[in-house]
Amino acid sequence: MKLEVAFLERDEYIEHKHLHDGIQYIFSTGTGRKLSVVRHWVSYGSDKGYYEMARVKANGHVSEPLGYLTVDEVLTIVGYENGEDVNDIELIKSWKDSKGDE
Repeated sequence: MKLEVAFLERDEYIEHKHLHDGIQYIFSTGTGRKLSVVRHWVSYGSDKGYYEMARVKANGHVSEPLGYLTVDEVLTIVGYENGEDVNDIELIKSWKDSKGDE
């Protein structure tokens, strides 16, 4: 699978690895938590080239994911989680609503 250069160029980027015949990227947040971004055969929207994103819980599991995200939407959420001002209010509302159990 081709790597997303835009993800690799972010300061918050930690690592990537193969997962379920696809890929997972891990990003840091300003609160010390981590974010998981995946695209593989069972992730929401992968068949259309989209990503799924979730918070990594303290126990290593992930929260309820938000799927069907473009590269720009993933980067907007990464920015938001790191204190950047963002203009996409609807996207951030969807992200906040997807928290699940943290």
